[in-house]
Amino acid sequence: MLYYLESRIARPSKLFCYPSREFICSELGIKSPKTISTITGSLSEKKLIRVEEGRVGTTLQYDEEDRLIRTKFNKNYFVEVDKIVDYNNKFKD
Repeated sequence: MLYYLESRIARPSKLFCYPSREFICSELGIKSPKTISTITGSLSEKKLIRVEEGRVGTTLQYDEEDRLIRTKFNKNYFVEVDKIVDYNNKFKD
């Protein structure tokens, strides 16, 4: 999963990717989106990725300050490449 997420980042212009759990499942042949959450949660706990909430959907309605109201959310996945090297080095000895 770690390398899949890294491959989805369009470096150097982007620092993260944002595939949906359903899209990841379809590309990797995984049956349950909950599996994606479990795996990414584990990678996040190990500090190998960082996951942030993103906002993508809208009803084209605006709030009092004339900001677009977002109604659908996705996850932005940041792969911590420098930490992967450190993590792998732990197991070399």
